[in-house]
Amino acid sequence: MENTGLSPLLIAKLKIKDVISKIKNKSPQLQEVLRQRCRRRMKERRKEIFNARRLGLGDISEKSEEGFQLDGGTNEEEENWICEEYERMLQDEIEWIESLVYDDRKIVICPVCQTDTMVEISESVYCKVCGFWPTNCNDIQTLGNLIDNSVNDHSQHCAAVPGFTTVSENNSSVLYMTCEECSFLTCVI
Repeated sequence: MENTGLSPLLIAKLKIKDVISKIKNKSPQLQEVLRQRCRRRMKERRKEIFNARRLGLGDISEKSEEGFQLDGGTNEEEENWICEEYERMLQDEIEWIESLVYDDRKIVICPVCQTDTMVEISESVYCKVCGFWPTNCNDIQTLGNLIDNSVNDHSQHCAAVPGFTTVSENNSSVLYMTCEECSFLTCVI
């Protein structure tokens, strides 16, 4: 650059501009150093913000404890009420669990489609999904016991899971249990 009629201020600005363009275009190492410094500053700032928020949570618990102490704590009535409420909830939960474990009603899943439970209406049992309707069984409890007995008999000599199929015989639907592994076939109902 030549000094032909330019003011010293303009010359200084041009030199700075020239240096900046050289730095930007020709020094990837400097750019990497600047990036690292920027990352480090960002990480430090994030840590500061995170710690400030974390410390703020500690203040909240201290403030709530101070407020609790200022209120004089809980009185005996509140403590008794809390204990009674806890015991009532515990008793309800125990009764609910007992009802699940000791439920006398037997739920029988349809052996044919295995997607829905069998329904008992007016002394007849049927499946709403596949339409299985054993004509010679009028009780869900009996149907469940017959299926359980057949499966238990089969499982004594074969570990495979048996299947069920229906056959129409003499205007009635008969349920058979079959096993492809051991060629087992028995009439359930």
